[in-house]
Amino acid sequence: MAHHEEIAKTLVAHVGNALEAYGLSKGYKLDKQFYQDMAWGGLHETNAFKALSKSDQKRISNSVTVELKGKDVDGDVKSQKGKRRDVNT
Repeated sequence: MAHHEEIAKTLVAHVGNALEAYGLSKGYKLDKQFYQDMAWGGLHETNAFKALSKSDQKRISNSVTVELKGKDVDGDVKSQKGKRRDVNT
């Protein structure tokens, strides 16, 4: 199981780096942690995510939820860092 968790963390790091490169190419100046958190999107039910500390899980969940919904996991309205896009365009 630990091997799978390490693969997931490595994959997340690579995806986070790719997101950061894309963000920089679009003029975003966000911290590296934001991009790494975004890379965990869709992986909240994995063992690798569940193996993270509770504080890391909450930070990641909040970051992803704010970008998707404009609210944190507690339902409080928060400013999104990215530009909202219509998924149909």
